[in-house]
Amino acid sequence: MKRQVHSSLIALLAAMSAAGSFARDVPPTPKLKRVAVYYFGNSLTGSTAPELHTALGKSAGKEWVWDLMAVAGGQLWQYRDQFQLDAKLENVGDYTINSAIAAKAPWAAQQFLKGAWDAIVLQPFGMGLRLVRNEMWGKKYDTERDFGDLAAAKYLIDLALVKNPNCRIYIYEDWPGMPIAGEAFGHAGAGLGKTGKELNHRQMEPVRRSHDFPREWLRRYDPEAVPWLAGGQSRDYDWRLFDELVKLYPALWREGRLRMIPVGDIYYVLDRRMRAGLVPGVLNLGEFYTDTLHHRAGMPAYTCAATFYTLLFGEKPHALDYTLYNNKDAYGKDWGHGKDEHNDSGVVLEVTPERAKVVNDTIWEVINAHPYTLFSEDGSRESLMKLEQAIPAPEPIRVLEYGRLASWSAMPAWQAALDRTAGKHSAWMPALDLNPWSQTWACEWLATVFREKKHPYGFREYFMEMEEPHQEPALRHQGLCLQVGNPTDKEVEAFAYLARHFLDKRPNGFLLGFFAWPAIPEAAALKRELKLQPWQLLPEDKMSAIRRRFDYSTAWSDPGEREGTAAGMRGFVEKLRKATPQMAERFRAIPAGALLAALDVKLKAGSLPGVSGAGEFYKDDVTLRTGLPRYAIAALRHAVVHKSHTGGLDASAFNDPKAYPPDAMDPARKRSRGNPTVRDDDYDNGPHFPITPEGKKLVDDTVWQVLKGGRASLEERQ
Repeated sequence: MKRQVHSSLIALLAAMSAAGSFARDVPPTPKLKRVAVYYFGNSLTGSTAPELHTALGKSAGKEWVWDLMAVAGGQLWQYRDQFQLDAKLENVGDYTINSAIAAKAPWAAQQFLKGAWDAIVLQPFGMGLRLVRNEMWGKKYDTERDFGDLAAAKYLIDLALVKNPNCRIYIYEDWPGMPIAGEAFGHAGAGLGKTGKELNHRQMEPVRRSHDFPREWLRRYDPEAVPWLAGGQSRDYDWRLFDELVKLYPALWREGRLRMIPVGDIYYVLDRRMRAGLVPGVLNLGEFYTDTLHHRAGMPAYTCAATFYTLLFGEKPHALDYTLYNNKDAYGKDWGHGKDEHNDSGVVLEVTPERAKVVNDTIWEVINAHPYTLFSEDGSRESLMKLEQAIPAPEPIRVLEYGRLASWSAMPAWQAALDRTAGKHSAWMPALDLNPWSQTWACEWLATVFREKKHPYGFREYFMEMEEPHQEPALRHQGLCLQVGNPTDKEVEAFAYLARHFLDKRPNGFLLGFFAWPAIPEAAALKRELKLQPWQLLPEDKMSAIRRRFDYSTAWSDPGEREGTAAGMRGFVEKLRKATPQMAERFRAIPAGALLAALDVKLKAGSLPGVSGAGEFYKDDVTLRTGLPRYAIAALRHAVVHKSHTGGLDASAFNDPKAYPPDAMDPARKRSRGNPTVRDDDYDNGPHFPITPEGKKLVDDTVWQVLKGGRASLEERQ
């Protein structure tokens, strides 16, 4: 499968390379001693640490003068509007700078108008090449206006050229967000969206290492989709925008005064090198992220800044003093945002000499191979593709998952990071509903919503993930994982409906059924009696006694065919096999409830001293405790997907109780100035179950025994 996906990806990139390249003689790239540049961007321009640019240039003997318009979430049309030029002038393209108008402009706009700039850098936002409407962000306009990146970029370029006819124009290609991080701390149960807080560094570590950068970066832009789902943070979008600008400014292109700063493409090459093990101590590009989008101080910020330097000054980046970017105290001092009060730059990812060499070499190689930098006659889409595909990066098995509270206990946002510790590669996209009192997101409900296309707020993205209209086959999910509800005929039919839709576009796809464990009725009743909020724990003295009283094996062996019983799991599998024999051949069970039953037998026999049975794995009526219980379910998923023993997995991340994101959090714990991330005292996930060597071995061996001997046997599914 890996070989097939790899060849498909080559075909995809080859197809991309066939469109949009412009024939030209490459003009000489001037090597400059001084550059005065003005940036139009937002916090991703801030991720280059502009406050360090002057010192960075000086370290290589250059004078780097800069200023900027950059606000959080800022878009190019907002900066266009700050110049307050008359609409008639805008419409006819007359950009004569009127001093009276300029005097009324905001301070940042005045700095641009008063300054002498050799170059400007424009950071597209990605809401659309064209976005024509008469209302934007709650403000209504008398006439329709184009809020797209193309019109706004044209306005700012024309304005810069009036000020300086020799001005050089650079388009800053940034990077995509990290959807899996959004799922890790934006899920329904945690309440983090209401607090405004973000996961802290420890909580982000396993999530970062699970990020599937290529999938996000190589998706297609869809101008017909709603702007926030159209794929605006992608190579395809940025390249389309640049192609449009070349058509508008052919003379600038011929003269070498219109170029791209291809940070996103450099990141893609770095990601491939990281996944190939060629970047010391960095596993993937996800490690660059602070949160869902912003990038860390150190190596990520230096990579951006060094790319800016190379394009602006026409020189290799190797002479730069990269150690400037290792000083956390130097960030956020000089451009009005205080000392990183939003935690955009996070914890420093150190630029070591070895990492600096990889970064600098990659920047130089990509810029010389790139079709839009004009550094080399060999620069083309084909050359860039050849550079990328020469790196032996493994392709992951991609899995799309819909589930509920039990699926959350498996830590799907950590799965890829866990798999990688054993040399296996996956990429999971979980979409979970964590309301423990509902059956929403069982297959029957999901199928109904999918058929009717009535997507609840916030779920639209994940239903698009099922259809994947923006993904080439090589980058689509190969597996669909569904948490199975009660095994009724309607639930089986709904599973089959969703599976057929998924497999229609994936001839080699496979299906996973996640079978959960029984709830503890006594704990559920106590929760209702005490009227607890989702973030409130059952009193531990009461819950501890409930755990010990709960007979897991008896509950699992209940003859009723319902979710959380052996009979329910068998009933569903048998019904699916009868209803759709061919589909059943592609089906693999993730028998989480059966695994806990097998562990229950061993624990009752004294396999782990002091642990009376699998009931002690529960945090409450449904959710499992952090530590060994959650590792057990993640290990099971690893074994099912990769068909391998779990003994080689490194469970250390699962053994850190405060590495887990909050299962739920009081929305009253609001974010405040200087308090942007979750603190240890903000939440309580209940008593941690430590992972000892004996406990891990017990789980690993039991996982293998369950899969080899049960209905979900690996041999049966091969």
